[in-house]
Amino acid sequence: MDNKDLITVGEITKQTGITRQGIYYYEDKGLIKPAMLAGRLRLYSRDTIDLVKKIQANKDTYKLEAIKNMIEEGKL
Repeated sequence: MDNKDLITVGEITKQTGITRQGIYYYEDKGLIKPAMLAGRLRLYSRDTIDLVKKIQANKDTYKLEAIKNMIEEGKL
């Protein structure tokens, strides 16, 4: 993966409407992972935008633990 294919938390917040704190919360819960850490800067793959949108779409129906399991099983 080339660095030009990586995005910042700011880009994810712009594309999804979720707050920076929300992104870090999802990361803390193991739902998303940075592709690379550059010092204090976290960089994510572009696929993270779609994943965050899917998490947002399902979080009212499923608990985050269930969503995490769906991600791990490739069902989300």
